[in-house]
Amino acid sequence: METADLVLRNAKLPAGVVDLVIREGTISEIVPHWNGQSVSEIDTAGCLVLPGFIDAHVHLNEPGRTDWEGLETGTNALAAGGVTTFCDMPLNSSPPVLSAAELERKRALAQKKSRIDFGLWGGLTPDNADCIDELAEAGAIAIKAFLCDSGLDDYRATDRETLRRGAEVCARHGIILGTHAESPEELALIRSTIPAGPTWRDYVASRPESVEVEAVRMALEVAAETGCKLHVVHVTAPEAVLLIRDARQRGVDATCETCPHYLVLDETAMERCGPLAKCAPPLRPRATVEKLWQLLAEGHIHTIGSDHSPSPPEMKTGSDFSKLWGGIAGCQHAMPLFVQAALQRGFSLEKITALTSTNTATRFGIARKGALEAGSDADIVLLREVEPAPIRAESLFTRHKISPYIGLPLGLEVRATLVRGRAVYQNGSLSGEPSGLEISRTP
Repeated sequence: METADLVLRNAKLPAGVVDLVIREGTISEIVPHWNGQSVSEIDTAGCLVLPGFIDAHVHLNEPGRTDWEGLETGTNALAAGGVTTFCDMPLNSSPPVLSAAELERKRALAQKKSRIDFGLWGGLTPDNADCIDELAEAGAIAIKAFLCDSGLDDYRATDRETLRRGAEVCARHGIILGTHAESPEELALIRSTIPAGPTWRDYVASRPESVEVEAVRMALEVAAETGCKLHVVHVTAPEAVLLIRDARQRGVDATCETCPHYLVLDETAMERCGPLAKCAPPLRPRATVEKLWQLLAEGHIHTIGSDHSPSPPEMKTGSDFSKLWGGIAGCQHAMPLFVQAALQRGFSLEKITALTSTNTATRFGIARKGALEAGSDADIVLLREVEPAPIRAESLFTRHKISPYIGLPLGLEVRATLVRGRAVYQNGSLSGEPSGLEISRTP
């Protein structure tokens, strides 16, 4: 009689209710009913059975700033949030990943500490424009450029000429060029006319949507000139999304991501949470949030990433918004909150899966992930509906128990997170030892 390592019984998929048969970390069969033997089984009746979330925008800050987060605590939190694969940004680790040697240093740490599978971004700055070839050849999943001040002295803003040089190399390797798109020229112009103030409203006024729109316009021009694959991260301005849509219609290979905090929060969260809700670009007014949801529904925003950017509590404490760290901590609850909000708005599970898994795997060339089909890695999240309850600080697995999501009602519970068929989180507890593997970029 045939034997399976694990069988997920009664999985409700678009094709119907089936059993998922898992062997050696892979979904080997999807059948109406599995009659063979299995080492273990999970009855998924009453659960949403989805491909594990792929979060391509995470800052875990190791090496160098492990006191901000770290690979161990960060991937524990990701696993508890249903994430099975993440891609770590080249900053805010110190030193940042600007060379093959720095990529290898982070890789060695992730291989020891990551609970889930991982990819590693390399960086592009004026200081390392000659290193993009070696980063691509060393296995970077993508290359990241900040078009404005990153907030860190060791990761300088990328000017247009440097962006073009990097884009040409990225095009040659077929690797994604990701951009934090806020225009330094627009920011400088605003600062010259609007005095910096201490309140959250002053901060929002200092980074309007036009700053993002102009940076996206410039990045799209570079992508069109070089033929590179452009991915604009954490987009918040609907006009910027429309620029990307129009460029795609002209044949430019461009996509964009937004984040759960730009969809489940609005700028009033900064009144409620204070600096915990400060990020760049800033949270937007409710009317803008509604436009982003519409663009998501229409398919013009392609992926969801948490942009988990944690810091010690003291960097988020104070009354002057202009001086405090700008980053949202929330990778544990980002994806479940997004799924909950999307379901409430009538999004299908297929569309939610595309945004949280499939599109990301396709865009970044991550093979065998992002879908529940025979031959794919058995990366699976089981969600079940529960009575909505406020998110509690004590439930966080992150190093610091702070997040603007604390207090928000959540009616979806991660019952289990499986990475290659192995439970890394189940019924409220972490499971097993860290054993994440690095993903490879494929054409």
